[in-house]
Amino acid sequence: MIGDRPGDVFRHFRDHISSLLNRTITDARLSLTHLKDKPFAQFAFRDEADMPIAAPLFSKNLFLAASQHLEVRPEAGKWRLYTLEYNYHLLEAPSPDSRWIIRWEYKSHKRLRNEHPRHHVHLDVTLKTSAGDLNLDHLHLSTGWVTIEEVIRFLIAEVGIKAKSKTWDDDLLESEALFKEWTGRSV
Repeated sequence: MIGDRPGDVFRHFRDHISSLLNRTITDARLSLTHLKDKPFAQFAFRDEADMPIAAPLFSKNLFLAASQHLEVRPEAGKWRLYTLEYNYHLLEAPSPDSRWIIRWEYKSHKRLRNEHPRHHVHLDVTLKTSAGDLNLDHLHLSTGWVTIEEVIRFLIAEVGIKAKSKTWDDDLLESEALFKEWTGRSV
């Protein structure tokens, strides 16, 4: 995604993701934290006191905490958006400190160097193996880039979260096409 000013780029991206979430699985709005004229921003669900929260999903009494740390860099007289980090956590309650079920996470090379896979998932489960227990909440199970569209699709199609509309998959496909256009990445 490219724009004329950093704040415009951040707001446009936040508004797109917030609208997608609101058309599919939650009524909660994403809040943007951005210092004017700075190249960094973050969006997340926040309460009235500006504290991070997890958004209630339309069914199953589950919650989603979603955040992205963003950066814009100058390019040909405009500003291009980059994701430095994303966190999508499926939780049992609205507090970000609640018991989590699944955590999808990413940290760019700017934030992570050779510690573990940049794109990864954590599961709240321990597997018994002949080599000993594998605690999957402490391991960083490698994934590819996980988009918010794939998280939403998983929550609706696999977990059984009630979709807000019957056009949810069309909304996700449209958003994925925009993602590909903005980033040059396939999904």
